[in-house]
Amino acid sequence: MFNRNRHGNFYEEKRVEVIYTQEGDTLVTVTVYVFYGKWEAQE
Repeated sequence: MFNRNRHGNFYEEKRVEVIYTQEGDTLVTVTVYVFYGKWEAQE
């Protein structure tokens, strides 16, 4: 749940998706996507 204003718009939810790779014992972040909105529950 986010329930805040961002850049003049109100968003109920915030979703973060991280794309990464593992090199040996190290995790390397490739990119991060952030989405704002409202999503239906998935079953």
